[in-house]
Amino acid sequence: FNIMSIKPSAADVASIQKVYNNPWYSGYLDIPDTQLTNVMHHMHYFFFPSQSNSSSDPVLFWFNGGPGCSSLLGALYEHGPFLVNDAFGMLMNNKFSWNKKASVVYIESPS
Repeated sequence: FNIMSIKPSAADVASIQKVYNNPWYSGYLDIPDTQLTNVMHHMHYFFFPSQSNSSSDPVLFWFNGGPGCSSLLGALYEHGPFLVNDAFGMLMNNKFSWNKKASVVYIESPS
């Protein structure tokens, strides 16, 4: 099957740039349903290129234990480059981010 997507522009969110000032991407992959004609699944993703060497570092694909468990939990609360701190209502840089040494794609699980 074919996965269709257009090359996105880097995300530009001013409040995030204060804690993470590297390019990252957010968009949708359109994947045709193999059982139903003319039905597409729109899967949301975040893509964080490696902060080391994105041309030679590995690419990781992350799916949280879906359906019903968003991959954004991994991206925003566990191992993404910036983390949401609910207690203080702010974003923090994650010095242990997985994209320090790998490019990481966080993909929402289809329902």
